[in-house]
Amino acid sequence: MRIFLTFILLIGVAGCSNSVTTESEVEKKPSCWAVDSYEDDFGDSTNDMYLRGVFQGTFSHGAETGSQLETVVFYDDPSSVDTYFSFRLLEYGNSSATYDSDEFMRLNLKIDGSVYTTQLFPDPFSGDLKFWKILPSKYIESSCIETNERDVVWDALLKAMREGQTVSCNIIVGDTVEQLDQALGGNSGTQYTFKIDGTGFEEQEKQLD
Repeated sequence: MRIFLTFILLIGVAGCSNSVTTESEVEKKPSCWAVDSYEDDFGDSTNDMYLRGVFQGTFSHGAETGSQLETVVFYDDPSSVDTYFSFRLLEYGNSSATYDSDEFMRLNLKIDGSVYTTQLFPDPFSGDLKFWKILPSKYIESSCIETNERDVVWDALLKAMREGQTVSCNIIVGDTVEQLDQALGGNSGTQYTFKIDGTGFEEQEKQLD
């Protein structure tokens, strides 16, 4: 009987040891972010770097709904007061969205069940929609658009990215504030919906220092 019990115990220990997985054996999820560098006037890479992530989603405009959207998200200058996230919206996956200078752009973020809202502004050179931590003086936020404090939204988004969370994003573009509200019901304006995955963001961000 003692021999039989000893045999069972040995089998049990062997089974437990086989089920233990060390941290080094856990396969990490691939990073959704990559480090890239700006080019000089000759097309050569510089030491000025930024982060870039590509995410899929959909966009809707009027009667057209659920069309393919590819969003390229950029993150730059983490140690500068000019730091920002920017969004390049590619309709149908390859056609850059265009905006009129008098249009309004609103960004809604859902983070940990809480919704944050801020205003975006188009970059005159790239056409990307930018979310600055501190808004440059040449831009003025519309008092007609109800938003959260800019630094509150910034801190929530950056924290979520560093923690590897997935953030739901909704960008609405319209000629008037009323269109921004109506776009949620599909009545007017253009609505872009996508999710940003923060996996690998913090590790890649360290390379920008």
